[in-house]
Amino acid sequence: MARLANSIRNDMFATSVSFTGQFGHETQIQSVPQRLLVLVNMIINGPNTKDQAEQSNITQPVLTVAQLLMGNAYKQRRKPKEPSTQIYVKNRQMPLSIYVGMKMHSLTRKRQLVDSLHELGLSESYDSILDIKTSMANNIINHYSNEGVVCPPQLRTGEFVVGAADNIDHNPSSTTSIGSFHGTGTADSFLTASHVTRTRNAHQVTACALHILMTQAYTEAKETDPDIDPGIDFDAWCALQKGKSPQFLFWTTCLDLQLLVFAFVRAIRTANFELYVSALNKLVPWFFTFNHTHYARWISVHLRDMMILSEKHPDVYQQFKLGKFVVAKSIKFKPKGKEMISELKSEASFFSRLYVSCQRRDGNMDEFFRHEHQPFPPSLSTSESLRQSNKSDLVNCLEELMQSVENRHHMMSASLTGL
Repeated sequence: MARLANSIRNDMFATSVSFTGQFGHETQIQSVPQRLLVLVNMIINGPNTKDQAEQSNITQPVLTVAQLLMGNAYKQRRKPKEPSTQIYVKNRQMPLSIYVGMKMHSLTRKRQLVDSLHELGLSESYDSILDIKTSMANNIINHYSNEGVVCPPQLRTGEFVVGAADNIDHNPSSTTSIGSFHGTGTADSFLTASHVTRTRNAHQVTACALHILMTQAYTEAKETDPDIDPGIDFDAWCALQKGKSPQFLFWTTCLDLQLLVFAFVRAIRTANFELYVSALNKLVPWFFTFNHTHYARWISVHLRDMMILSEKHPDVYQQFKLGKFVVAKSIKFKPKGKEMISELKSEASFFSRLYVSCQRRDGNMDEFFRHEHQPFPPSLSTSESLRQSNKSDLVNCLEELMQSVENRHHMMSASLTGL
């Protein structure tokens, strides 16, 4: 046992680890000696001489225990009365301890919590976490300086990346992570589209700017680049640049997605049903790309219903082609606009219920109208609620029943005042 422990300890102290900014499975395996991994794997999962050392059989609990042993091992035996606080060496900082420390620091910003985890041997110290974050920020800045452009460092060919920029105010006196940094929320509102008009305007400006830059680059390339055919058209040049430059592919993909969203918005605003189906058909793959589970699941069903609507319900399809699949909110009505808007919304609500019910009853109108679809008679209700009225509305009805009196009595009045 002592010989095995000394042999594995020699491997542990001979292994040098440098943090590369990644916490993947392979990175964790490379940070631990092979014999230590095999030993921990045999203790946790049981001995298996055939495939014990294969990386596919190394589970995360095995990597966690091995990294904890690697990070908390002392080179010299300590006395029981000496403090147990571990002093980490930079070439032996485990990805696990760095991840735990950075995660806790990002969530809480509390030095005491990070240092408590460090004393337990689960995390790097608070000062080490700050040094690592500073080093990562400096590396990103140097990357931008070397590239000559600010772009996502995770930019890869064929991978779509979304980013937003905004100013952030730092409050060093804050004791919580919520108040430590304060942003205006503009970037977050763009990503979540909480402000629809502002988000649409931002995307319109971005799309125009990208198209202008691409046009300028196309014109300059035809004049200065000897490898470019002067007679090449714009679309062919863009396809050629997509295969050469990942950055060009990234911004072209952004522009294509923005133009697709604009087409969908235009279809809704102009009540163009064919454009609506076409834009929705092209948007469906993006829901799978962004892992929007519910949208990807139900938009596909909705798109299928819209595409076969002309065959199953031709009457409804003709109405949709006339633009009655949307309700406009900015139509200018006659003086009684509020009543007409209320009536239009009521008809739209009734039409939607009619369409859904017809799908369950095979489009049989007679069978549908045999069932009650409103809690009150239509003459007494508006949008499924009783119509409200005033007592003064009865005056018009009573005037028709009353007879006018022609003979009127003339009265004289006098007022007396006294001192």
